[in-house]
Amino acid sequence: MVFENFEVEHEFETIGKKVMLLNARRIQLSGQQLILLAIADITEVRNLEKEKARVEKNVMQEKIDAEKKISEALKSADAYIRNVFMQAPVSIALFKGPSFIVDMINEKGLEIWGTTLKKVINKPLFEISPELRDQGLEKILAEVYTSGEPYIGHEIPTHYNRNGKLHYGFFNFTLHPVRDLNGSIIGITSVGTEVTEEVIARKKIEDSETLFHFIADAMPQKVWTADATGNRTYFNKQWLDYTGMTLEELTNDGWKHIIHPDDLKKTNKRWKQSLESGQDFEVEDRKRDRNGQYKWHLSRAIPFRDEAGNITMWIGTNTEVEKQKLQSLEFETAVKERTKELQEQKDFSETIINTTIDLIVVYDIQMRIIEFNKACEDLFHIKKEDVIGKT
Repeated sequence: MVFENFEVEHEFETIGKKVMLLNARRIQLSGQQLILLAIADITEVRNLEKEKARVEKNVMQEKIDAEKKISEALKSADAYIRNVFMQAPVSIALFKGPSFIVDMINEKGLEIWGTTLKKVINKPLFEISPELRDQGLEKILAEVYTSGEPYIGHEIPTHYNRNGKLHYGFFNFTLHPVRDLNGSIIGITSVGTEVTEEVIARKKIEDSETLFHFIADAMPQKVWTADATGNRTYFNKQWLDYTGMTLEELTNDGWKHIIHPDDLKKTNKRWKQSLESGQDFEVEDRKRDRNGQYKWHLSRAIPFRDEAGNITMWIGTNTEVEKQKLQSLEFETAVKERTKELQEQKDFSETIINTTIDLIVVYDIQMRIIEFNKACEDLFHIKKEDVIGKT
């Protein structure tokens, strides 16, 4: 009888369950046939093997569970990203390969094209919109794809197909290369938004400003504008000719340098009051011309308000009043001098009347006393102020 590595599991009353490894072979000893039986206790080895298998199973299960969680998390993240991608308020598209096949495109992109996902997915961009090729977009995409350098387009005028009809609009967009794990470029992402309404609105404003500047330059008055906070933004040709300064030198606070130092504080105060109250601005001050001479000007400005009543800008004029101001000053000087002369004559007359010993009483046409000299006061013991105006 011969056997090798035969395992036997046996429950002993005293030592419990044991696993034994049996090996037996037939031998002859002193002419007798004997069986040599070797018994090894491998209980601990088998227990360790079972524990190792259990641990490995648990580790494997934990790894499987972890991979499952990661997979679920990735799916959830991918679903979230795709949801954000699809609902983004700007057009987003992914073009794959040098043929720029549409691999992904969101709802805004489909809206701009006026099409469905089924009609564009997995199709080359210029097969879908061949009109874009002739406008240089293919060349731009190819440059990004080969160079790896992003491209930023600002207010790019574009003819494009929407709902089967050719439209004209303006777009802001960026193109970025997409690389694989090895760094090789495999596609391009496009993120863009249509700004047609904004561009048209701005161009209308620019056209209006151009017309306003044309009219202002044709006016004989010096015309200027300021923003809602008071920063001067424009001066017409008459201003530039008068001061000999450039538009850049006059704008913002540059205009303050041509106001006479004695008038600047008053002008600043009036301007600040108008900005704070929204009331019309008006002041007379002296402004320096290109030859360094100061001349009087009447400065006026009114606020321009939007539909809500908010001030959006100020429009002002400056009218030279040098001659009128000089005439007014001359007249004021003449009046002061004549008033002084009359006062001196009155003082002289009163001195004569009050120093004479003769009695002097003067009446107006209603016979009311208008003069009562000191000699009368002394004789009649009556104060002048008590009889003036009486009959």
